[in-house]
Amino acid sequence: MDIKVRDSSSKSLILLNQDLQLSPIARKKPSVGIYSFDEIHDVSCVISVKSEDCDVQNDNLKGIPCMILSLIGFSCSSIVCKVAYMRNDYLNGLDYAICRSIIMVTCSMIQVCATRVNVFEVKKGYRLLLVARCIVGTIGMPCYFIAIKYIPLSLCTLIANISPLMIGILAYLILGEAITRLKVLAVIGAFVGVYILTLHKDENYEQGEHYTLGIILVSCTCIAITFVALLTRVLNKGIHYILCPFWFSMTTLGCTLSLLCVYPSAYHFDHMGYTDIGLFFFSGLFTYAGQVFKSLAFRYSEASQVAPLQYFDLIFLLLSDIFIFNAKFTSTDGIGGLLILVSLLAPIFQSMYLRYSVGRDPSG
Repeated sequence: MDIKVRDSSSKSLILLNQDLQLSPIARKKPSVGIYSFDEIHDVSCVISVKSEDCDVQNDNLKGIPCMILSLIGFSCSSIVCKVAYMRNDYLNGLDYAICRSIIMVTCSMIQVCATRVNVFEVKKGYRLLLVARCIVGTIGMPCYFIAIKYIPLSLCTLIANISPLMIGILAYLILGEAITRLKVLAVIGAFVGVYILTLHKDENYEQGEHYTLGIILVSCTCIAITFVALLTRVLNKGIHYILCPFWFSMTTLGCTLSLLCVYPSAYHFDHMGYTDIGLFFFSGLFTYAGQVFKSLAFRYSEASQVAPLQYFDLIFLLLSDIFIFNAKFTSTDGIGGLLILVSLLAPIFQSMYLRYSVGRDPSG
């Protein structure tokens, strides 16, 4: 049996297959009927209903590529940053943070001017959420980079990558997004792949006195990643997608400049050369591109759909370690990477199949 949805802009009927998985909100609706876009606006379906009146479209054919491009941007940023650290031992995370923030603010200002978006025009109900998203996002990453000083990097990676599972659960409970068995199995499979990747990475590590502090800090990072994803998804329902990257960049720059005023000795500008500045420039450029594509991904797709794709970042970084930094490839790297890849591709192919099945002509 089909569900008929009336598109008020074109007066046409769109047929949605009732077999598709609907969210708890959608299940409260009658099984068959005629809906206006006001009624279907808050229903999270597997496929999208396109309309100019709809703030957020569930379109995985746009959301998934945007998330992958976002991860490529973040991965390239990490690779360039690692090259800078390897070249100059004096550089630290604070030097990188302030340079990256300046580049991100510059890029965001250019984009805002080009698109003529009023960044100060934020709907009243979304202002506090935008502030929370910027603050939580700014705090999350420093906690991670401090944590890796006190606990093994493999453990940091494992704890931080619990976030996609948390995002899927909370998106289902709070946002009413659809969740299927395949999505759950994909996230669990990818997480197991992460665990396999981290095996035997820190066998010679000795537990220090700040071990508990490291666990707490990386747990804060995991929570921060989760809430940034959920807040970005909610915000994109009522504000322009550029606003999140813009105000996040401004918040990060404000925090780094404040820290510079309080602890100027923590920075090492006198040891930075033109090559270091150039590397940080490109790293900041890649980071901003990642932020923009991430905002677009959460605009077009449900948080529970695109959040697990964050595991692709580990595959990109694994390949960079092998081909760029000459790291030794092990069997656990291959098994873990393959398991992550298979787990993440399964829901993508399912989404493409469902969209094709619904969109094709029934007459053949």
